[in-house]
Amino acid sequence: MCLGENVTYVLEHSLAQRCHDAGGATLGGRTQIKSTQNGLNPGTQNDDATRVGVENYLVSRLTNTGLFSKRRASLWLKAPNKSMRPTFWKVSHGTSFFSYEAVLDALSERLVYVHKDTKAKATSLRTQAEDFIHAPIGGYFYLTHGNTGVYVLGQFSGAANVFCKMGDGWLDRPYRPIKSAVSRDSYIGPHKWWSPNDNSTFTLVPDDELSLFEEHILKPYFGITLANFAIT
Repeated sequence: MCLGENVTYVLEHSLAQRCHDAGGATLGGRTQIKSTQNGLNPGTQNDDATRVGVENYLVSRLTNTGLFSKRRASLWLKAPNKSMRPTFWKVSHGTSFFSYEAVLDALSERLVYVHKDTKAKATSLRTQAEDFIHAPIGGYFYLTHGNTGVYVLGQFSGAANVFCKMGDGWLDRPYRPIKSAVSRDSYIGPHKWWSPNDNSTFTLVPDDELSLFEEHILKPYFGITLANFAIT
């Protein structure tokens, strides 16, 4: 199940449960709700207070899935083509653990690796290993070898696997290669958690930094833009 399908499931079942808890009903498969002092109840549609109440409730439910921050959930709900809106991650195969030959082997096997003990960044609530496990199938990432070179833009095609050739404690995930890097130059752009020059292993590119990601990663290393992903 991809991100869009996961979230659609959350939205549909959250609304149904909310209406049920308030004594609601459905008409023609659509939940009929109205705003009252006591919350959401069956009734009319097109009520601004109802819309705001529903949006706040859905933001809360999406945040509880662990896939979204409150801000990201709000942006996702307001964005067009939500089911197709991609996420982007950085995966780093650090030079302390991966030789050049090991990176080439991983590329040939179409696998990326993260160790289960990889810690959280700063005040993040989840470790980078947990993010790697929970990142949705269909999400995009770029692979870098420390800051010695960017190699591939990929899309996760399967779940995390604890039985991998790297040995105990390592996790791997399969992916579909989207595009090989067109440049092997070291990164010299701004220092971000998701940039090759940061000491991080698996980090998400925030929505409000996608334009920087496009300018400093997608364009110079892969020759593509956010428009290729239907993001403008």
